[in-house]
Amino acid sequence: MTARANSSPPLADTLRHIQTPVHEGLEGVVDEMWRIVAADNPLVTDVNAHLLLVKGKMVRPTLLLLASNVDGSPEPRATTPSLSTSRRSSTTMRSITR
Repeated sequence: MTARANSSPPLADTLRHIQTPVHEGLEGVVDEMWRIVAADNPLVTDVNAHLLLVKGKMVRPTLLLLASNVDGSPEPRATTPSLSTSRRSSTTMRSITR
């Protein structure tokens, strides 16, 4: 078996390149995700931190932000989930930790 030279860039570099036009919006998404999962319980905070640091959560937000910006006027709400979802998630997390 012979080794082939890989001429394509690593996947992480490709994803960073794709995300470049929406980098600021993605930072807003990350901030919003952290806000939603904030908890007073240290165990829940540790679990949430672990889950948020796992790669792969930014593919959908990237696609949403790119699609939102197609016509040159990005939708400001694209960086945040719907209010009902974020409130429900926060309430659920708080009730679990009590």
